[in-house]
Amino acid sequence: MMCKRLLNNSQGSILLLTAILIFFLSTLLCLATDSYNIGTKSVKAFEEATQLFYLAEAGLAHGYAYCQAEGCAGELFFETSEEHLESFDSSSASPLYKWTSYGKGRYYLEVFDLKEIGLHPLLNRDSGILIVVTAYLDNIPSQKQLCLLIEAAPGWKKIAWWEPE
Repeated sequence: MMCKRLLNNSQGSILLLTAILIFFLSTLLCLATDSYNIGTKSVKAFEEATQLFYLAEAGLAHGYAYCQAEGCAGELFFETSEEHLESFDSSSASPLYKWTSYGKGRYYLEVFDLKEIGLHPLLNRDSGILIVVTAYLDNIPSQKQLCLLIEAAPGWKKIAWWEPE
């Protein structure tokens, strides 16, 4: 009864319109906040993926430069077997088979001479040098792996690079 009397006068109508307006504005504000949060999360994920890609790319560049500088004779390349990794000197200046810190992350560099190890499972090729880098950013649980295939000395021509699935 009181509700009917309140709605029949002008003050009750204004109160009802104000309540409806506040409800719609609150809903609009909640949707805008949710949209902003989704946008912020997607931007952060994109930035992390980009940083991870550039970190892996830096590892490939480091491996490529190392191969050119050291001449990359066959004895520098090994299959990553357990006995080799145990005997590999991780304190050496070589960036191979150890974690290298760079920026906000680190990368692991592996190099394979396809003539020595034969047909690599990633390739349908038995010659050339394959550089594989795995990159991690600190405090992010994802990783990025990139591969670079180059010709052996003296050309050092880049044949292809890709991201394995």
